[in-house]
Amino acid sequence: MKIIQAIQENGVFKPSEPLPEGILTRFNGVEYVVYEEGDTLPAAPEVDTVRQAALLEIARLESQITPRRLREAVLSTEGKDWLDAQDILITTERNKL
Repeated sequence: MKIIQAIQENGVFKPSEPLPEGILTRFNGVEYVVYEEGDTLPAAPEVDTVRQAALLEIARLESQITPRRLREAVLSTEGKDWLDAQDILITTERNKL
């Protein structure tokens, strides 16, 4: 497991360093927790409101936009299409707030 602190730029949380490839990345509002092969995965968080569910999903979706994914979006049509789709998913979740 690796812990990476979050920074805020223009109202958006981002990792303070590139996120490594892992089997699960969680953002808790302060830091990114990257679970790697062999780590014990946490139980799914309890979600008691639509707002909390939307915020969790936004954090999950944003955590997938890594520097590698951004590079792929610049260099390939498939990468750009993936990033566009990710933005649509994030916008959908933001509209729930």
